[in-house]
Amino acid sequence: MKQLRVEAEYAKMQIFENICILYGKELQRFIYTLTRNDPYAMEEIYQNTMLGALLGLKYLRDCTKMKIWIFSIAKAESKRYY
Repeated sequence: MKQLRVEAEYAKMQIFENICILYGKELQRFIYTLTRNDPYAMEEIYQNTMLGALLGLKYLRDCTKMKIWIFSIAKAESKRYY
């Protein structure tokens, strides 16, 4: 049972890594527009978004919605920042 849970978490981590590689630049551009073109705020929010996503990965039920989930975290982080 524990082995299956570890394998599921590992699979999520691999998907998360691929999402970061595929959509990292797009996410940065999205955050950049939310921060009114402030590169320092964009970097801060991007880091907080990725950390929040990584810590909350265990709560994600459907891995196919990971991109939407991360972008939602970024939007919430930008609102919190301002």
